[in-house]
Amino acid sequence: MGSYNFFPLQPFVPIVLGGVELLNFSARNLNQDVDLPYLAAVQYNRNVVGWVLGIGFELYVSENLVFNGKGLYHLTNTAYLDDFDKLAYDEFVKAGKGAVITDAIKTGSGNDNFLTFGLGISYYIFGDQDVDDDRIDRLDAEG
Repeated sequence: MGSYNFFPLQPFVPIVLGGVELLNFSARNLNQDVDLPYLAAVQYNRNVVGWVLGIGFELYVSENLVFNGKGLYHLTNTAYLDDFDKLAYDEFVKAGKGAVITDAIKTGSGNDNFLTFGLGISYYIFGDQDVDDDRIDRLDAEG
């Protein structure tokens, strides 16, 4: 995943993030360690390549102490994170017991996308105090 810091020398630094992710998933019921039944019927792929987009921030409380946060939107390229796809199900039911599992049913009709977010605190022990490479430490330049 890549990121871009808009104002790296300021106390508040907004960040834009983006990248590719590899996702392996297994839809299961709560308190049961078995796959949900649609996987056995359809045999969809549980390993997918997806995209991730996000925004975040770093707030420098001091030179080495940072409060940070980010929110990520995951575009998964699968319709089966929850083991169900309505269009594939309708096609499967319409055909009855003699249903042929086509590639369209294995792929599904939509994408199960999701959001994640987090907050954190970082402490930089060995940070580079000369962030702009002018051979003057940041604290000396501000001082």
